[in-house]
Amino acid sequence: MPPDKNLATNLMKFIAALSNYLVNNQNDNVLLCGDFNLPHMKWSQQEVSQLKKGSIGLQNAAIEFLDVYSIAGLEQYNFLANTAHNTLDVIFCNLQIDILRAKHGKLGKGGGAFREREEE
Repeated sequence: MPPDKNLATNLMKFIAALSNYLVNNQNDNVLLCGDFNLPHMKWSQQEVSQLKKGSIGLQNAAIEFLDVYSIAGLEQYNFLANTAHNTLDVIFCNLQIDILRAKHGKLGKGGGAFREREEE
């Protein structure tokens, strides 16, 4: 989701659509991946917590997101942080999955993975 002034509104719209989908498709397997631009969420393998930063609207959207995430039985599988110590790219699934880590590449300041160019 683009990190603009409409992020909280867009996130709430997404949460409503996701919640509606999950209610109407309870037996489906769900794999949800993307850059949600939620730097105020702290993801770890043990827990997820909300950091008290960002607008009230964004904090409320994050709480709603966590509620849907918990009720749907989703697990978060990406815990790689960028250089600002934020996990922005997330992978949610309601199945047990194995994640393989790449041996090469680094996380850039914006969070995207990139490879260093080799000298020619």
